[in-house]
Amino acid sequence: MTNETAGAAPAGGRRPRVLFMTEWFEPLQVQKGINFVSRIRDAGYDVDVATSIPLEGRWIPYRRDTMNGIAVYRLPLYRSHDTSGVRRSLTFLSFFLSLLVFGLIRARRYDVIYAYHPPITVGLAAALFGKVWRRPFVLDVLDLWPDGVAESGMARPSIVATINRVCNFTYRHAARISVAAEGFRHRLIERGVPAAKIRLTYNSADENKARPGGGLDLAPYRLEGRFNIVYGGNLGVMQDLPTVISAARLAHARNPALHLILVGAGSERGRLERLAAEAPDVVRVHPSVPMTQIGDLFDAADLLIFHLADRPLFRIYLPGKLAFYLAMGKPILAGIEGEGADIVKAAGAGFTVAPGNPEAIAEAMLNAADTDPETRAAMGQSGREYYMRTMSSELAVRKLLDLLNAAARREPLPREDADAT
Repeated sequence: MTNETAGAAPAGGRRPRVLFMTEWFEPLQVQKGINFVSRIRDAGYDVDVATSIPLEGRWIPYRRDTMNGIAVYRLPLYRSHDTSGVRRSLTFLSFFLSLLVFGLIRARRYDVIYAYHPPITVGLAAALFGKVWRRPFVLDVLDLWPDGVAESGMARPSIVATINRVCNFTYRHAARISVAAEGFRHRLIERGVPAAKIRLTYNSADENKARPGGGLDLAPYRLEGRFNIVYGGNLGVMQDLPTVISAARLAHARNPALHLILVGAGSERGRLERLAAEAPDVVRVHPSVPMTQIGDLFDAADLLIFHLADRPLFRIYLPGKLAFYLAMGKPILAGIEGEGADIVKAAGAGFTVAPGNPEAIAEAMLNAADTDPETRAAMGQSGREYYMRTMSSELAVRKLLDLLNAAARREPLPREDADAT
């Protein structure tokens, strides 16, 4: 690399132009929203965003918004979040076609393309129209495909095989790849992706939102006089939250102050509400909270919890909410094995337990409740400090800019030790 500062835009001439592509963007709750994109702009780039049209009362085929001075192109898609593999596939494919048409018309205006995955179809569109216009693209891998699709059971083996070929094509044509977990890097290398074009970049949080002060009314959560364990995020199959509810009921039988609060939306919400109705003094399910206010609830919690189903693949996964939990500075109970558990331990941020075992999770809940508040506060502070050293949005932006620069210039990435944390 040249002697220019790592992460800075190339010196001299016009500002390089970046197309930032993601299926989901604000006003939805996303990990990399307008604040993240604005930091790329502030580092010396001109950035446009291509994303989907938010769910509204009427269908709109196309719209151009402006957010914080950045153009956001809203493209149509068929929207489905249920458990139907066919309808979910239509969501991915419809947005792929929208992106492909958009890219074939506009991509020549950009110097480099950033594709935020999942789904892999975002990267596939970048690979295809990038090839037409000879524009390099950076693929950000936050979910490992086709491994995750196969694990979910939502696709037949023949479909998984097709997705595998699509993934290999996309990984091969990406100029640079960012991965959200070390285990992802190893899997991609096993698939034949050159190690030299892969960079580990942990998920970051929006630190402005990972704090109280959003004005959320906490009264409906009935927090007073209880030890409140809070989960916020996707209420889906992969999280296996019925196991967490079973654990809470076991723990509550020994400590009646224990209270589990689940906040979010997803395909399992109805089932979780039915289970919660069987033990209303133990667990309550609440609707999603805006990202600008969720920090109020998390800050009021005694313990934040996340859990993934007990499946081998998830040992190399890092739940997206881990960064936000750490940034909140609250103690964490992690029902996960592998890389995610290792990070919680390294951060000294709380308690870890093997997933899928209600009895073991209940013991961990009781252990957390028995830990004195000063020790729990120290765990939360330790987690926050670890986050700032290894996962901060500033660090994530700098690493992404290294990738964009290297892709645009067709140069090697900086040495790994140059961005070690």
